[in-house]
Amino acid sequence: MTSRQSQSIVMDSAVASPHWRATEAGRDVLAAGGNALDAALATNAMLWACYPHMCGLGGDIWILYFDAATSRVHCLNGSGGAPRSATVEEYARRGHTRVPAKGPLSMAVPGAAAGWDHASRRFGSIPVPDLLRPAAKAARDGVEITPKLAGWMAKDRELLAGDPVLATVFTNDGELLPAGATFRQSALAATIDRIADAGFADFYRGELGEAIARGSLDAGGLLTTDDLKAHASLWVQPVTTRFDGVQVVTTPPNSQGVAALEILNLLSVLEGGRAAPGSARQLNAFLEARRLAYMDRNQYLGDPAHVTVPVDMLASLDHARRVADNAHATPRKSSAPLEGDTVYLCAVDRWGNACSVIQSIYHSFGSGFVPAGTGVLMGNRGAYFSLDKQHPNVIAPGKRPVHTLMASMALKDGRPWLLFGTMGGEGQPQTNVQVLLRVLAGASPAEAVAAPRVLNGQIFPDDAEDQLHVEEDLGAEVIAELQRLGHDVKVVPMHDEMMGHAHAIVIDGDRVQAGADPRSDGSARVHLTTTGGAW
Repeated sequence: MTSRQSQSIVMDSAVASPHWRATEAGRDVLAAGGNALDAALATNAMLWACYPHMCGLGGDIWILYFDAATSRVHCLNGSGGAPRSATVEEYARRGHTRVPAKGPLSMAVPGAAAGWDHASRRFGSIPVPDLLRPAAKAARDGVEITPKLAGWMAKDRELLAGDPVLATVFTNDGELLPAGATFRQSALAATIDRIADAGFADFYRGELGEAIARGSLDAGGLLTTDDLKAHASLWVQPVTTRFDGVQVVTTPPNSQGVAALEILNLLSVLEGGRAAPGSARQLNAFLEARRLAYMDRNQYLGDPAHVTVPVDMLASLDHARRVADNAHATPRKSSAPLEGDTVYLCAVDRWGNACSVIQSIYHSFGSGFVPAGTGVLMGNRGAYFSLDKQHPNVIAPGKRPVHTLMASMALKDGRPWLLFGTMGGEGQPQTNVQVLLRVLAGASPAEAVAAPRVLNGQIFPDDAEDQLHVEEDLGAEVIAELQRLGHDVKVVPMHDEMMGHAHAIVIDGDRVQAGADPRSDGSARVHLTTTGGAW
């Protein structure tokens, strides 16, 4: 008996994602009696067809799942490790002082397919083929290029033209397809159908896995069939802290989720940290909290199977107090550029199960490499590894890289109250905290994800290392005050896509609200059980 079937609770259900067609896929599953995990996976699969620049089978996945039957939050780490021959020495032998950002050498083992398999076997209630077929059909029939996708294509014009499969999908006679045109991924559709028939094991131990490994080696990569066969997802303990009466839960290392918890704890002790969200006083404290938390993240974070990560310390209020007391002596160092393009989605069902999911191929269009005959755009998560042997995130065989991906939820009285997350690479802890603060201050999820945001770090090529991006609708008075406080402010347009795609669902008793970020092509759908089942 699944957790879905064992519950008698009847409440609203909802789904939110960065593309409206994906949201509709999740809605259809909920309407057909699926649970929150089923809906989230169907949404994710449709995003492979609609948002291939940000997610796909060649990437990784993290899942937080609240099982209403046991009132417990489960966490799946669906990230993959480095190939067995991926060593500092091997990259040096090939003439690299850092892992290449693109191409076959940027690849780690993709974990999304195994993550799907593990999660659906444990908590799913609808057969996986039924979740995959609509995505295969969409990939085969074609999806309209939105203006936002066209913008990403223009940004990566040379990358798309350089791979024969991507060029076939996104160009015509050497020219990029324009917004409004239809792009089709026939090879991907065939692969999705193949997995629906043969199961996810084929991705790692079957002919599909052999094609992926052969394509990697032929192109000079390191990924082999042995690497694929050795991969397994992990069920891990999420990390948590209490803030303003809620229990905030997020994904543990090798995810950077703990950085958001440290920011929250620092806001509890820094001057101005509890001022009104979006005020200059509060944002000044928030930016200091971000600086201090990112310093800890950069110092400690790595794969806990390879390095000791003091998670309990980093997530504690006592540590935040110590860090705040010594802030004046903490050197000002910048973090890496805020690269990383991802999809976040969430779903809640009528039985009270809730699912918070983040899935990515890392940079836009991942590695830019598709193994012939597979249609699978491989991620470039391996590019996040360091080649510095003293760094906690140094590359090593089988080691999982530090992940910018983080899925989150907040609980009240042991039940989900808020599901939330965002795309945005290194900026995810910043955006997640701002969304949570807005909802805690009384905003609806739609208002919280649409509210003006700030983002500290490099986004654009001409940015300073410690650039503060501020959306113009934050207001001239607040912007001027931030400048007066010494921040290097760059004003960006309202709802600038580079500030991330955040989505959220609030659960208040049996009532549910949902919001999708207007910076994306997304939508949020709520099923109102008390009004005759209308969406």
